[in-house]
This record gives sequence, structure tokens and C-alpha cells, in this order.
Amino acid sequence: MCRTASASFPNTLDDIRSSLNQAIARFNLIKRHQMPTPTSCIATPHRPNTPTTPPILDCGAQSTSMPLSTLHNSHNPFPKVTAVLPNGSTITSLGTTPYHYNGLTMTANVYADKDMHRPLVAANDFTRSGHQITLTQTGVTITKPDGSTLLHHPKPQSSSLWTLPPPDKIPPHHIIRSDKKA
Repeated sequence: MCRTASASFPNTLDDIRSSLNQAIARFNLIKRHQMPTPTSCIATPHRPNTPTTPPILDCGAQSTSMPLSTLHNSHNPFPKVTAVLPNGSTITSLGTTPYHYNGLTMTANVYADKDMHRPLVAANDFTRSGHQITLTQTGVTITKPDGSTLLHHPKPQSSSLWTLPPPDKIPPHHIIRSDKKA
């Protein structure tokens, strides 16, 4: 029995090491391709006088994260999540909000604008529901389980990030509110 426990222990360390290496790689990638940012920032800041920056498709994220200023609707103040950043600092979400692409509805954690400046859309949100993501030098294509295209978004050759269009606006009857009781 002790042998079984010790045999699985290296897998746990490998998993932790792999997750840490992925986080460091994402941090270094963002750091190389952006202006200097505050230490608590988990996405590149928006440069003044430019159009709204598109969300980054994040293949290492467990869940989607969005700054409060990018929401088209209200957010549910629960559940709150604490994210650990590559530099070891933490930020706590304000709650969650639904978002969707062409009818596929998912949930995002919402963060204060001082903590996050650009949405990070988790690839996991798409693949968990059976979608396939194809990354090429020219863009990203997300395919539905039936083989049809959910979305395609171009990637400039000068960029090392794959981005997505902003999520669709959610119709008013889909807004989640916690201040109303049924």
C-alpha cells in the first residue's frame, strides 16, 4: 500500500511542475509582447486611443476571466475565486457572468479592472463541450461537435497570440442577478 502511494506521488509533483511551467511560459509570453504592466495584471493592458482589444484564447487557463469594464450585463457576486498569478500574488474575482459565442453559453470569472485589463477566454470552455480548436499561422477556428464552424478569427502574422472576437451580447432575459428572489 505504501508502495502504491509513493508510486503516485511523482505524478502529483509532475502535474504541479507542469502547471507551474505552463503558467511561467504564459507569463513570459505576455511579458515579451506588451508594454510594462502592473504586477497584479493577468492580461495585457489596453493601449489608449486604440480599438477595443480582443480577448486572448488561453490554452492554459482552467476558466475564462474578464475585466468588469468589458461586460455588457451585470454579474453574479458568487462564487468568488482566488487566482494565483505567476509572480505569486493573488487576485479575487468579483463573481461570475455568462458569456456566449454563437449560442454556446459559458461562465466567466469577473475581475476588477485594476486587476485585469483584457479578457482571457479558456480553451477548456470550448473543448469541455466537445468543440475542437485549430490554431494556424493565420488564425483560430473553433469547430462544433457536428463539424460545423462555431467561429473563425484571424491572427496577424506579427502576433504570437491567438485572439477571439468579443463574446456576443447576452439578451436582457439571460442576465444573472443575485439581488432578485424568485
